[in-house]
Amino acid sequence: IADADLWLEADGRSTWNETDEDGSFAITVPSSGTYRLWVRIDGCTVYFRRGGAVTSRDRATRITIKNRDVPVGQFQLREGQCSNKITGRLLDAEGVGIPDVWVYARDENNSSASARTESDGSFSITLPGTGKYRVSTRVDGCSIYYRQGRAPGSFQHATQIPVGDSDVAGIMLQISEGMCEHRISGRLLNADGTARSGQWVSANGNAGHAGASTAADGSFSFAVPGNGSYRLQVQVGGCWLYSASRGVTTNYWSAREITVSNADVTGIEFRLPEDPSSFCN
Repeated sequence: IADADLWLEADGRSTWNETDEDGSFAITVPSSGTYRLWVRIDGCTVYFRRGGAVTSRDRATRITIKNRDVPVGQFQLREGQCSNKITGRLLDAEGVGIPDVWVYARDENNSSASARTESDGSFSITLPGTGKYRVSTRVDGCSIYYRQGRAPGSFQHATQIPVGDSDVAGIMLQISEGMCEHRISGRLLNADGTARSGQWVSANGNAGHAGASTAADGSFSFAVPGNGSYRLQVQVGGCWLYSASRGVTTNYWSAREITVSNADVTGIEFRLPEDPSSFCN
């Protein structure tokens, strides 16, 4: 397979390269370590495993690289992998197609694939294999899931789409009326008051979830799926931290509840502790 994107990743470190015309590849690693190798073909992600590719990251062969080149042999797809599709359109509440937005499909084993919408909101997602998939997107930070009827903002309420040996077409992923209309905005700060940039801040609540990465000044702003109560969170060094009335907490249920009711919520200050990565210890 030519011109496919191949990645090696381990503990937050990653590097990539494309396959040559004959499907051969070579990737230079950033440092010694144990890596997983995966490829993305038309948005379809599969992982290297000796004997045949797998769709689960946990089942991938771990490749240990230390002071020498490592030949892995063939990275071969199994029959049926990256062959079937889910196609449809992403629409706003008025039925107009939403262009240039990523749409995702994830099955019950966390195998995933993605595709960008075209100018009319249409999308075509190439799947890793058969299974039951949930389809979702994020518009202005607001998470939207496909469901027959009113679209929800949470994974648990999404319709599972069974995919067998043929394509599934005609999926209409439409934003419900009143959904993603109001925002949560604020700033993420370090303990000394300086901005924390490039950090993903998310909100989870009874209406669903949303999120955005902080800007250079630590500011964040995203639309939420609907009215309700939300809790803000960030993950630093593997530790989940929640905004509380006084500082932060590692307990979701002790986090401050932010109520959205037909209006934006602005001016939130989310200040991290002095040593976020060790706060969970």
